Amino acid sequence: MHSEGDIRRAIRPLIERYGKLTISEVKDKLNDVLEFDDEDLEPSPTRPGETKIIQRIGNIVSHQAESERLYPEGFIVNKNEVPAVFIAVHGFGNNLVPITKKEILIRNKKAQNTNQKADWGKINEERSDIGTKGEEFIFQYERDNVAMLDPAAVSRVIWVSRDLGDSYGYDILSLDSQGNVKFIEVKTTTGKDTQPFYLTKNEKEFLENNDNVVIYRVYDFDRERGYGKILEITSTQLLSNYLLDPVTFKVTHK
Repeated sequence: MHSEGDIRRAIRPLIERYGKLTISEVKDKLNDVLEFDDEDLEPSPTRPGETKIIQRIGNIVSHQAESERLYPEGFIVNKNEVPAVFIAVHGFGNNLVPITKKEILIRNKKAQNTNQKADWGKINEERSDIGTKGEEFIFQYERDNVAMLDPAAVSRVIWVSRDLGDSYGYDILSLDSQGNVKFIEVKTTTGKDTQPFYLTKNEKEFLENNDNVVIYRVYDFDRERGYGKILEITSTQLLSNYLLDPVTFKVTHK
């Protein structure tokens, strides 16, 4: 069963994708990015017609005493609007503010064009040891960087691929030095930074259609120490300075 804390962590990347969602839209879309278990799907004992997890999503709003509240995962819930809305934010500390209406429209348009539902069968397959260790290394690296900017913002760094699956097109959700969202895809090798790496179709589309996306090429990675060197490749650099060769095929039964 997913707790309200689990749900809030899952909502954050969803809000970053769309910019702003009503409580009804969050209820409708959360299963795209969070796999509900059997207990989540049991009927609510107090809300006829709702499952337990849908009730817990609603509880985030109904249990909020303030009309507007910033959650440590990095979004605002505004109950002044009806229905209540979840809004993405940027900045640090006292300068933390909701994103603009213009930015919300841009994100929503991109989300409608690129939205993909999670392939839970693929997500539940065993992940490569080196890939997971490389992501863990970068997750901690980003937490340390954000902590130096604003210790209170560390909870806004989320290991998306581990906690929510691979449907987003990136691995880690973090913040840049200005407090803007940063999407990180991690590619790890024990070899040199010139070693070829692979992008899925979803990852490539995300790079092409979103700003502030960066690939962390982790190289000379030491499996035992869980440490390597880092080459940051922006989406602009990737599309301008690297060759992208289509080398994989999806195979289905006829």
